[in-house]
Amino acid sequence: MGVRTALEFAPAPGRHRQKAFHQARFRNLAGTPGEAVYPVNPEEKSTYASISKTKTFSPPSNDADYLFAHLMRNLESACLKARVIIWRQNGSWPS
Repeated sequence: MGVRTALEFAPAPGRHRQKAFHQARFRNLAGTPGEAVYPVNPEEKSTYASISKTKTFSPPSNDADYLFAHLMRNLESACLKARVIIWRQNGSWPS
């Protein structure tokens, strides 16, 4: 393709971008030049199939206690998100 920077890559025709990357990456790159990837839904979400919360941490580590502490932090964030969802749906804070 002869492309060395993102600025050179963004205006490349879609077929060149699709050939360079797998499908999931191609969908992400579609937004690079301003193309819509997913439709915008302005309505508040009311049903959830799952809840996830992630936070990056550094430095990378193999220390089990350190990793467990970060896992617990992410779990607490997910639980807080679940409580907020219940609160919004029911109008009262869950016990």
